[in-house]
Amino acid sequence: MDIPTGKTAKSKSGVGKFAKPVAPALKGDDKRDRGKKGIIGITIRLTHEQRRLINEQAWTEGVSMAKLLLRTLSQAREARGMPGLPPGGALAE
Repeated sequence: MDIPTGKTAKSKSGVGKFAKPVAPALKGDDKRDRGKKGIIGITIRLTHEQRRLINEQAWTEGVSMAKLLLRTLSQAREARGMPGLPPGGALAE
C-alpha cells in the first residue's frame, strides 16, 4: 500500500482524539502573575561561612538578611556620595 507524498495516516486512537485544541496566547493578553507587584526576587550565591556571618548579624540586629544586605548597600552608596536605595521591598519592613 503506497501512501501519497505529503500525506500520512492519522492515528485512530490517542489523546489527541479527546483533547481540545488550545489557542495560542495573544501578545496583548498577558496572564502572568509573577513580577507584577513591583518587587522582584533574586538569588545570590554565598559560601556557608558568608551565610552564617550574615545570618548571625541579621539575628543580632533583629532584621531579615535581605533588609540587612540592602541597608548595607544603601549605606555604602551614601558613603561614596551617591543617593541611597529608595525605600520599598525588604527596606520597607
